[in-house]
Amino acid sequence: MKINISPIIKNHINTLYDAKNNKISIVDVLTFYVLPGVLFYPIYKNNILLDKDFYNVSITFFGIFIALLLNIEVAIFGIFTRKWSIEGKEIIKKDKFDERNKIIKEVDSNISYLTILCIFSLFYFIFVYCCVGGNVFNNICYISMVSAYLYLHFGLTLLMVVKRSHALFQREYNEK
Repeated sequence: MKINISPIIKNHINTLYDAKNNKISIVDVLTFYVLPGVLFYPIYKNNILLDKDFYNVSITFFGIFIALLLNIEVAIFGIFTRKWSIEGKEIIKKDKFDERNKIIKEVDSNISYLTILCIFSLFYFIFVYCCVGGNVFNNICYISMVSAYLYLHFGLTLLMVVKRSHALFQREYNEK
């Protein structure tokens, strides 16, 4: 099926591994998927409701990030396909080349996942915006809880992408 996103999600989750033993890191899974859920309790306890303007801004925010993330993927593909030799001499050794490609693939998996998360969030916020406009969900704090979860999960995952991109580029700068 052309819109099957499960390989992207699987590849993203596979990047949450412990480099020491190459197994999925429970700490990473808890950080990226459970920690954002910790916000549920204070939002629920205090019955925090977000207004229509918040959802309007969220639509813009995630719409812009979809375009930015797709552009970043194109740039990463350009780095991935770049030649690594000058006049027939290898610039980078095979083991470093393989390590670099592994990091690029992981960053690409994370960015693809973030793009899907943005698309899902965009549709969620459009739906809520339309319903809040019609006062359907005005007194339901669960909408605020899901919104907070999406933002925090997105923010943490984006920080991971920034960290990995930084590590990748630092290696590239150090190789030159």
